[in-house]
Amino acid sequence: MAAPSSNAPELEAHFAHTPGLCGLAVTPDGRRVMTCGSDGLVKVYNCSLEDVATHDHHEEGVNAIAVSVDGKHLATASDDFASALFTLPACEFDANLTRLTQPALAVAFSPTTALVAVAGEERDVRLVDTSDTVN
Repeated sequence: MAAPSSNAPELEAHFAHTPGLCGLAVTPDGRRVMTCGSDGLVKVYNCSLEDVATHDHHEEGVNAIAVSVDGKHLATASDDFASALFTLPACEFDANLTRLTQPALAVAFSPTTALVAVAGEERDVRLVDTSDTVN
């Protein structure tokens, strides 16, 4: 195995969330990083890891986040059984996408952003039409 390159930049650790489950996503253009955590927060950072926006819409931990292909929207999956939609970069709440009967664990956008898939502990996948909430 080759030794790490000495030319690689050293990365700096950055506190994002309280200990526990965390997730992250990056916008397709690479300009923003979003994190979620067991503290119920969703945070948006620029490339310098400066905090751009924080949202506390969820009442419990956020298990997963996904960014739309156009980089304009963020979807969440939470322990409060909800999946929500936000507009980037300000992380403005748009709408609750769906509410499950158990915690939501995973979320993903379709390539057209017309649908969001949400899965959770109830072992079903829900496809949610975003046409009424995404411009």
